[in-house]
Amino acid sequence: MPASTPTPDLVGERYGRRGGHQRFWYVFSAVAITIGVAWAWYASSAQANPEIAGQVYGYEVTSDTTTNVELQLQRRDGVAAVCEVYAIAQDHSIVGERRLNVPAGDPGSLRVSAEIRTERRAVTGTLRSCEPAS
Repeated sequence: MPASTPTPDLVGERYGRRGGHQRFWYVFSAVAITIGVAWAWYASSAQANPEIAGQVYGYEVTSDTTTNVELQLQRRDGVAAVCEVYAIAQDHSIVGERRLNVPAGDPGSLRVSAEIRTERRAVTGTLRSCEPAS
């Protein structure tokens, strides 16, 4: 008996035909992946170069009621900024805080100091945030 190759119609009748919706899922998946990659690129590029970035350069606990914090700021466009610094006690509670207004100036690196009045002795000074002034 010669072996015969089944025709597409016989295969479709035996196993069922592919639905037309399979192409929809390929197109839908490709569009969703493209949108996801575009959003990830946009979100990462927006966060990669903020208008102002800061970090604590140093701190000094000068007394039971005063802590000095020195900040290193990096300004992209020389914008004015508002930075929030706070002092923390040994039990990890916040014992003092201050908003520091940094005037507009040249773009680039800048060091500023803030004196924080505390309700009791602090053990460290920390930067909470630094944002462009509105």
